[in-house]
Amino acid sequence: MLTQDVTCDCRKVRLRLHGDCEAATICHCAECQTAAVVLENRFEHEVAGPGGGTSFAIWRKDRVTCVLGADNLAGHRLFDGTPAQRVIATCCGTPMFIDRKGRPWVGMFADRLPPETRPAPRWRTFCKDLAEGSGADEKLPRYPGYSPPLMFRLWRARMATGFRASHVDFVSRSL
Repeated sequence: MLTQDVTCDCRKVRLRLHGDCEAATICHCAECQTAAVVLENRFEHEVAGPGGGTSFAIWRKDRVTCVLGADNLAGHRLFDGTPAQRVIATCCGTPMFIDRKGRPWVGMFADRLPPETRPAPRWRTFCKDLAEGSGADEKLPRYPGYSPPLMFRLWRARMATGFRASHVDFVSRSL
């Protein structure tokens, strides 16, 4: 099984990814656009790419482990009670991944992956929230919500985990 490590900018956090990613996408949902602005302002780390979308590579949660620096990880929620937390390496302010409660996968911020192993995004999701004239690449297929191929891959991940809604147990604190 393929294994690769991803790190924060200062290398005090190292996550190990096992196997291939389930999918790679660029999300334009209103929450990701808002989170990009908040994280960029708070941690001075670019999150959104051209067109305001956030690039993710999706891994099953049971295939992501922390091998160094778990005490430097903290979840950031945009609003109280939201099921999504963006996990930040607090040592240097690097956004690492998004974790949604009840889902068996995480969205690794694509820039955490080395360029030589970073999967190319296959589509843009939640383009209903994309501003006109945003400068987003027109070559990728666009979907108003999740794309059917992405849904298939996410359901396949659910089945592979026995429909268990695991959580990332190495992130124990919040910002």
